[in-house]
Amino acid sequence: MHRFSRIEGIGQPTSRRFIFKDKIRLGVKVASENDSKIDPQETPYFIIPPEVEVVTGKNPVSLRVMFPAEDEHLVMPFAYKDFGEGPFLECTGNLKKASRRNPQTGGWEERNCPCERKEMTCHRRAHLSVILPDISPVSIYQIDTGSISNIENTLSFFNQLKIQVGHMSRIPVTLHRKPTLLRHPDNSLGTHYLFDWEFAATEEQILAYRSHTQHILRENASITIPEPLATNPAMDSGGELLTEQEWHTTQAEFPMINPPEEPSIETHNPVGPGSNIPPMKGMKPITPRQQQFIGELVATEFPEMTQEQTKQYTQDLTVQGASKLIDGLLQGNFAFFEEHVAGIKT
Repeated sequence: MHRFSRIEGIGQPTSRRFIFKDKIRLGVKVASENDSKIDPQETPYFIIPPEVEVVTGKNPVSLRVMFPAEDEHLVMPFAYKDFGEGPFLECTGNLKKASRRNPQTGGWEERNCPCERKEMTCHRRAHLSVILPDISPVSIYQIDTGSISNIENTLSFFNQLKIQVGHMSRIPVTLHRKPTLLRHPDNSLGTHYLFDWEFAATEEQILAYRSHTQHILRENASITIPEPLATNPAMDSGGELLTEQEWHTTQAEFPMINPPEEPSIETHNPVGPGSNIPPMKGMKPITPRQQQFIGELVATEFPEMTQEQTKQYTQDLTVQGASKLIDGLLQGNFAFFEEHVAGIKT
């Protein structure tokens, strides 16, 4: 009898499957002191899971991320979505066509878009998938936004990377929350904290990234990204719940923008220059997750070096130093470890 241990078509060795880890949120839930009402409120900083806070500190206004794939439709799908009064998606569309779930049959039916539900229970929703290279090289974190400015800024940044580097995945970039004055539909003005993307690289680094373009594009065909979690944001069970006093105390720590005398802009466009983003605080030592990621990268070049040896050589690095080392390893620069490898071989 032949013993079978694999099924044809499952677990192909060339496939690369990312796993969903958690959400990174752009706001909190605030409980009213006068009644039981809970309102969502935007924050100037990212709401992050505990394992991310170990690296970034509490309430970061910037995150170092990478995009997991080249297909923009996979990395950031967006559409109008209607959840009604329930937790699950009832209808989704693109302002031309929509698919709405039939409550009797449970099936999806095509219809015209938009309809009377637009901006009532149906709103624009984007789901951005990112990797945090200082946390895990195979985990996806999801950031949801309904802001047209955030969507347009991100799409423009995708295009910028592809023009400058030749590809957009596996390149460390920084996502900031930039305070920006916006006009609301009722003509009032308010400070919001929009996506501000940064790609800081030297000419040598850009050339190194470009040299890997063909290899990354070939790999991209075998990449699988998990479907975004599409649940009613009004029923989001995660995130932070603050009292009104806690909320106002937290807001006072971050910059606001004074309205100009004669603003004349559309609802989603900035009304003036944003304030400077506060720097991240503290010099933390390298984290275990950074050491593990570095070990995995080093093993691809120097399989004779063990994880324990890698930890020993990097134990004196800070989080920032480890981040720079990871950037270099991703570009194929293993000079940091070459001397150590020579010692191992002799």
